[in-house]
Amino acid sequence: MKKDIADSILSSVGWLARQPRSLQKAVLQHGQLVRFRSGEFIFHADDAPGGIFGIVEGGIAVLIPTIGGTLRLASILRTGVWFGHGPFLTGQRRTLAFRASENSTL
Repeated sequence: MKKDIADSILSSVGWLARQPRSLQKAVLQHGQLVRFRSGEFIFHADDAPGGIFGIVEGGIAVLIPTIGGTLRLASILRTGVWFGHGPFLTGQRRTLAFRASENSTL
């Protein structure tokens, strides 16, 4: 997938689609396409803060760590959903894990 197509998708669905065009352009001009294979982690719980991702295609599993260290599925995120912004904004370590539930483009 080309970046211009991904930008078009993220501009038409989800949070970014409801923002002014000037903000859409500002966000998307700094973005780059990243692909994850099914089962690959984007973030682990306790990772340092880092990037923000918008889902172009595929699915991302949100996983909650339990006291015993097992990860429990909380949700599956789809096209147009953005994630990673909490720790990015607060500077705190990540409390959730995110893993591709299928081949995905962010």
